[in-house]
Amino acid sequence: MDYLDDIDIEEFRDIPTYKRMCICILRNDHTCKYMGFALTKEENEMKSNALKKYKDINAL
Repeated sequence: MDYLDDIDIEEFRDIPTYKRMCICILRNDHTCKYMGFALTKEENEMKSNALKKYKDINAL
């Protein structure tokens, strides 16, 4: 698969480009939200549950 920076496609977010990968690296975007990847609803719920569970651990 070639990574093209100039391509004619309606769904541009479907194809990662070098520029978009570099921006993710420069922004330290390890989840690649800039490229259109995000957590699913279930993953967000699991994350929020874990944060709630361990919220008071820093107080100790």
